Amino acid sequence: MVKNKEINFLGIIGARGSSKRIQRKNIVDLNGNPLIYYAIKEAKKSKLLDAFLVSTNDNEIADIAKSFGADVPFLRPNKYATDFSRDVEYLKHALSWVEENRGWKPKAVVMISPTCPTRTADDIDGAIKLFKKTGADTVRTAIDVGFFLPYKMWEVNYEDGNKLIRAMGGKFFEKYGQDVPSQLLPKYCYPIAYAYVIKAGLIKAGVTCGDDIRAYIVDRKMAIDIDSYDDIDIAKELLKK
Repeated sequence: MVKNKEINFLGIIGARGSSKRIQRKNIVDLNGNPLIYYAIKEAKKSKLLDAFLVSTNDNEIADIAKSFGADVPFLRPNKYATDFSRDVEYLKHALSWVEENRGWKPKAVVMISPTCPTRTADDIDGAIKLFKKTGADTVRTAIDVGFFLPYKMWEVNYEDGNKLIRAMGGKFFEKYGQDVPSQLLPKYCYPIAYAYVIKAGLIKAGVTCGDDIRAYIVDRKMAIDIDSYDDIDIAKELLKK
């Protein structure tokens, strides 16, 4: 625990005990270590986090996190750890707890998901640097998906002979029809939960995004957010690199 130090950027690793698609996902073995280990390891290496903690409702996860040097000052109430709980609920609970029990008043919270084991401390610090540089309300780590999504995507109606309907229209298709040069299409990114930097005031208001949201682009070749057993196999190979 950090004492007698101003806490501007507080990292929060959220790791509830229940998971439907992968049982005990946050502590599943990944190349000899539980999944949560990788989030803790990189949070400890961050140069810009003033402190970080683990929010969990599970005693076993809490003990494992502590064994790797993480700060686990409380057990999250189960009502903030259901399948339908929103991230802002456990973030708001953690923020209230540190303010009431430690006197910390962070300017921003950095949400660090255990499910992204290839994330590095540089990714965390890069997102914080962009937040500080731009004065944004929120910074989200993301991967660049190029020109093709979502303008190149189609909705398929399987009940009507696999009829296709373009997912998105707009000025490009009004002018060119279906044959739109890719270079004219906007570029898109897809958020990946390496590190979301959020103004503390937004979380207190019950939201995780403000009006000014920026993207910190991370390496797509190394990006993984574990949501299936296939993802675990991919993550194991990526970590070997």
